[in-house]
Amino acid sequence: MTEPVIRTVELKKYYSGKTKALDGVDLEVNPGEFIAVMGASGSGKSTLLHLIAGLTRPTAGRVTIEGLDPAAMSDNALTRFRRRRIGLVFQRFNLIPHLTAEENITVPLLAEGKSRKDAEKRALELAGELGIAEQLDQRPDTLSGGEQQRVTLARALSLNPAILLADEPTGNLDSLSSQRICEILDRLCRAEKRTILLVTHEPAVAVWSKRLLILKDGRLIADRPTSEFSDAHHLAAAYQRAVEGNAEPAAREDAE
Repeated sequence: MTEPVIRTVELKKYYSGKTKALDGVDLEVNPGEFIAVMGASGSGKSTLLHLIAGLTRPTAGRVTIEGLDPAAMSDNALTRFRRRRIGLVFQRFNLIPHLTAEENITVPLLAEGKSRKDAEKRALELAGELGIAEQLDQRPDTLSGGEQQRVTLARALSLNPAILLADEPTGNLDSLSSQRICEILDRLCRAEKRTILLVTHEPAVAVWSKRLLILKDGRLIADRPTSEFSDAHHLAAAYQRAVEGNAEPAAREDAE
């Protein structure tokens, strides 16, 4: 039996002692899965991603990544672990404005002690795969939103992480750029067997995944294979039924 690459057990995150951002989430993610997480604003989806990434600590419960607990690591050890094993992609890109696209991509590589020559070679390789080779010498403010997000994705992939966590990666993009990002994520999962956990509010994005999680008020209310849905409209209707309280139980229907 395959050991989950990500596991959460009764995971909780409270703010100000009372506000329940996450209220007891049990989750297992197997290697090579592409999972989408949907939910209304305040449902806890970004909090879940941040807890898995070790960007914040849980109030209660536990997260393990490849069998390791980020909350038990020192800050330095967690930073190294996250840089080497987890790629992070955010809606706001978080690129360094005074650096070129190539320089942004090489930041994690140089931080790991790679030579500049090797770092630039890796940046060129990734840029070619993601269709931004012609933009490597440009700074972020001269790039389109879709190009910036592909630079962000290249940076996240620079150290070849097994896990990619993406928080609304298409939120600031037009429909064509969004589709391009979805195609890239789909290829990363299918061809390279990367584990992808993606937060989105867009059914047209979620339908690219293989498994849909729905959060409401900090709790996991549905966990379904997207093969059940014929298209994004069907998925959107199922999501609406779930948040209105008319969904099937959260247990996975494809479980043994």
